[in-house]
Amino acid sequence: MPAKKPQGPKRSTKDEWLRRVGLVESWGGYLYLSADRERSGVERRSMHGLKLKGGLTDPVAGVSAFELTVCSDPRACASSGDVPAIGSWLKAKPALDGLVMLAEREFDLVLALAVGGKLASISVSFQKPHYGHGLITRVDFSSEVLVA
Repeated sequence: MPAKKPQGPKRSTKDEWLRRVGLVESWGGYLYLSADRERSGVERRSMHGLKLKGGLTDPVAGVSAFELTVCSDPRACASSGDVPAIGSWLKAKPALDGLVMLAEREFDLVLALAVGGKLASISVSFQKPHYGHGLITRVDFSSEVLVA
């Protein structure tokens, strides 16, 4: 029996990075409120955001639709894991569905573009989704149609 040729380590999809441009077709807003009892007493929480929907100019694994939830968080920062990230894809089918947390001023600028009818496209850099999940490392919001 001939000896098998040694192979290098398999490349994980977690090592693959993609950049896609999405054309924003619609958006909606939401406000979430809750109250919880904590050790320090009752705490009221609120979160508001936008749900951007559209299509990618270049599909990812056959999926071209996207839904990106953009939330405002005064404590927004990049994650401190192995890969610094500002958000993540939560599922990949039937549309890429993700979440990005922005600082309040950043969120206000995106909201102004959307309300003014000027939010045309997004550009997203992310980890290739693995079982529907992947980290988002960069997102651009533009009033112009971006080119991939």
